[in-house]
Amino acid sequence: EDGSSTQNPMIATPTEEGGFKFEFSLQTKFQYRFGLTDHDGLNIVESRMRQVLVKPDQAPNVTLESQAMRLEIRDQDSVTLPWKADDDFGIERIDMRIAAPGEETPLRIRLDAPGATQKTERGSWTFTPKAHLSSGVESVELWVEAVDNDGTTGGNIGQSRRLSITILSARRQHQNC
Repeated sequence: EDGSSTQNPMIATPTEEGGFKFEFSLQTKFQYRFGLTDHDGLNIVESRMRQVLVKPDQAPNVTLESQAMRLEIRDQDSVTLPWKADDDFGIERIDMRIAAPGEETPLRIRLDAPGATQKTERGSWTFTPKAHLSSGVESVELWVEAVDNDGTTGGNIGQSRRLSITILSARRQHQNC
């Protein structure tokens, strides 16, 4: 205690194993000491201060595991895109994002919702222009986005690098000849 600290008594709950537990959330480091009050009001407080160091929650690390930065595919073809997401505490959800030039809001396709305690998740997703885009779209950017389970300050968002895909249309190529 440095004189500026405040006391916030917490009630401990007995456990079946003969111990006790209590819960609290912290956003910065914290010092505490245990104190007990018996039924007669007698206080016993330990002299040693204990410290909790808070590890800041990091955004997920997300990888789109395609070697290429740019791809060209025909509008009826498909490309399978492997991805991986890691987080220090847990991943809440994973989405594929698709943005065509001029679109304000990228398309969001849910890839996975692994559960709040899953720290690593892998998968793959198959992109087919005819299935995922309206006709006439000539290029898109794709990326994977993961949101972690940070319930204190809101989920942190991690994004993979962006993959540029040019869509080759037989009709468009024929018109250009």
